[in-house]
Amino acid sequence: ITNTIEGKVSIPVTKTWVGPAAENVTVNLLAGETVIDSAVLSEANNWQHTFADLEKYEDGKEIAYTVEEPQIEGYTSEITVNEDGSYTIKNTNTETVDIPVHKQWVGPELDSVTVNLLADDTVIETAELTKDTGWSHTFTDLPKYDSNDGHEISYDIKEEPVEGYVTAYSGTAETGFTITNTIEGKVSIPVTKTWVGPAAENVTVNLLAGETVIDSAVLSEANNWQYTFTDLEKYEDGNEISYSVEELNIEGYKSEITANEDGSYTIKNTNTEKLSIPVTKKWVGKSLDQVTIRLMADGKEVGSCVLTEKENWKHTFSDLPKYDPADGHEVRYTVTEDAVEGYITSISGSAPDGYTVTNTKKDTPKPPTPEKKKPKTPKTGDESNVGTWLSMLLFSGGLLFWLIYRRKRKA
Repeated sequence: ITNTIEGKVSIPVTKTWVGPAAENVTVNLLAGETVIDSAVLSEANNWQHTFADLEKYEDGKEIAYTVEEPQIEGYTSEITVNEDGSYTIKNTNTETVDIPVHKQWVGPELDSVTVNLLADDTVIETAELTKDTGWSHTFTDLPKYDSNDGHEISYDIKEEPVEGYVTAYSGTAETGFTITNTIEGKVSIPVTKTWVGPAAENVTVNLLAGETVIDSAVLSEANNWQYTFTDLEKYEDGNEISYSVEELNIEGYKSEITANEDGSYTIKNTNTEKLSIPVTKKWVGKSLDQVTIRLMADGKEVGSCVLTEKENWKHTFSDLPKYDPADGHEVRYTVTEDAVEGYITSISGSAPDGYTVTNTKKDTPKPPTPEKKKPKTPKTGDESNVGTWLSMLLFSGGLLFWLIYRRKRKA
């Protein structure tokens, strides 16, 4: 809430993002066509700034203020003027993705198959795969982020049913999909590897029939972390064979194997690396009884602590996951401090090295100096206050002598 004195105006600006935010952006304030001020917006100031104390008129005419933002690569910018005179700048990520799809046959090929592309479980495109197309197709120029709320779109594929064949899927939108059609009587076991945290160079996956290893495959970035065990007999001695997969242990990772409804397997490896982040409090001025520090992970609070002199104003947030369990990105840890009245807070350091929170006491404003009344000049012939004037003359002379003496001593 900005209250502006009459004759002055304030121009609040708020930044919003569709897609991941940049580190910071610069917003210019224009009077007419001239840039008169600039501000840097970032997460530190909640992506907002107010250009304040601006003259409303010049030469009797109201000044036309506007804002502009330099072009940000990979984003489109939309500036909206609100009814209250504030501005909202919306940046929409224009990044696109391509999703390749390849068809495999275990058994005689048919003439064609139809593949649907789904965005957040809604069919948005369809492609026909044939021998002439190499049983492949790439869905191109797809928006990576939803234009309404900015979330990353989840793409998937689904093939129209193929009579006499069992359909199985492997792969992801990032690496591309493989659709395997296996003639009935045979089965195929697709395996897809996903990572939470940095990927290893390769992994070995075993195929088991019952408890016996009958085949192995090495998955790596070269084969898009996917493989299909094909042309497997569905029955033995009239009984359906129970197939499963296992992965050789990878140090520093937890392995989770999921059997999907279509008979495929997804093996998810989650990095188990942990972090510890120390926090130290410093005071410039008299320390208070306690302060509250909050730990933020990607901008959201995940922990807090109360620092006091008893613990030497120190605390360590420990056992923190280095990588996000949802999408595998490295978590960005920061700290904030609850406002401390009468102190200015500054935070330095980093998650790997630890943070230092410094509180500096604000300067106490000095009371205004009262004006001294000028002594009245005595009238000619008035000798009623001669003693008073002589006292003042002697005091002034003594003060002048003291000032000269003090200046010489300093010199």
